[in-house]
Amino acid sequence: MIAIEIASRGNTAPDLEKKRLAYLANGAGEVWFIYPDTHTMHVHRRDGTSVAIEPTADYRCELIPVVVTPQYRTA
Repeated sequence: MIAIEIASRGNTAPDLEKKRLAYLANGAGEVWFIYPDTHTMHVHRRDGTSVAIEPTADYRCELIPVVVTPQYRTA
């Protein structure tokens, strides 16, 4: 249902875009890119919408009963 990718310094924007498209094409409802250096998270949804989660914000996933808090996005 959800694909989670921890972005590293070696990931380029085109690399992440390829992964996003592949995850969604293979059935993921959401793709989460977590950026440990900035403690941010980007959520991309199958419907084409996306949201950037700020370092101090929680993210409540509607697909599964989970809340991602800032503590889980730290290195």
